[in-house]
Amino acid sequence: MRTKTHGLLRATALGLALVLFGASCKDRPSADAASERAPVQAALSVAPVVDDHPWVIAFLTEISITRPPGADARLEGRTGTEGLRHPEPIIEAETREALASALSAYEALHPRPPELWPVWQRDPFGPGERVAWRLYFVDRARGFAVDAEARAGIQRHDHGPSVHVQLGPAQSERFAALTQAHVGQRVAVVLENEVVMLPVVMAPILDGDIQLIAKPSQDPELTAPDLLARLTGK
Repeated sequence: MRTKTHGLLRATALGLALVLFGASCKDRPSADAASERAPVQAALSVAPVVDDHPWVIAFLTEISITRPPGADARLEGRTGTEGLRHPEPIIEAETREALASALSAYEALHPRPPELWPVWQRDPFGPGERVAWRLYFVDRARGFAVDAEARAGIQRHDHGPSVHVQLGPAQSERFAALTQAHVGQRVAVVLENEVVMLPVVMAPILDGDIQLIAKPSQDPELTAPDLLARLTGK
């Protein structure tokens, strides 16, 4: 697939693979395909991941020391293109309930700052793995909920069908500003409070086009229609 350089992202999570890019002329949908897109009705949002907030690090430290039943935590990291080390908190468990219980117990003693919002990732390593859930925190105030001006539809590529979400003009500008401000950082794309993808933004994304494709272990002929139905309610 050909993409413009300004839209290149490095995928950092499993699940639905997400590519955010300025589509080339070859990849852009035709006028007929665009007319078939439907308004996004589901709760889809985009927000920066908060990896270095003191509250998040303190919560991670508590989990790593106390090891609540079924849950664990550790601090990993990655080296960015600028050569700096970026922290990546890993807070995970066998069940979502185990994570929710650990979070609730910690919040009872240490109230969560209002700017932090928990989001959940299912099957980060694929079905059948012991670790089935991860917990992240995003800064909801710096992100936005996708509005009804956004349109979603299926477009076919050499790798199979994928879902494209085209933001409206105002949110395309907001998305460009968000990615401009968070180059080198992780941004979460969240559907109904569950993480779809955690890409690292490599450059500002200017055209507001979001392409959602299945990971290699999934059949895009099945996942693309299912995802589109979740997004549009059709």
